[in-house]
Amino acid sequence: MLTLATKAQRDISRSITKQLEMPSLDDIKAVILQCLNRDPNGIRFGKKALVGIKMGNELRLDSSKLAVWVAVDFTRSNQHKKAISKLEKEINKTPDTQSRHGC
Repeated sequence: MLTLATKAQRDISRSITKQLEMPSLDDIKAVILQCLNRDPNGIRFGKKALVGIKMGNELRLDSSKLAVWVAVDFTRSNQHKKAISKLEKEINKTPDTQSRHGC
């Protein structure tokens, strides 16, 4: 899931890509250098695209979301006991007894 800001930045990248339909290596190098050197015009353009974007709460990082991501990483590397342990520790920190007991 992408944030609204990330989607806006992606749209800017797509716009630049369309402008450089058949770029030469020098064109590509120039764009990369503009990014790396933090070209003031590029920064200004990017800021204008982000003005007014409101961030949603669903993407704010909290300890339970982080625990899920860590557990997924453990699962991907076949460390299932560590994944379960991470989730159980996070669940046990939850003050809501209904959430803790799955009711």
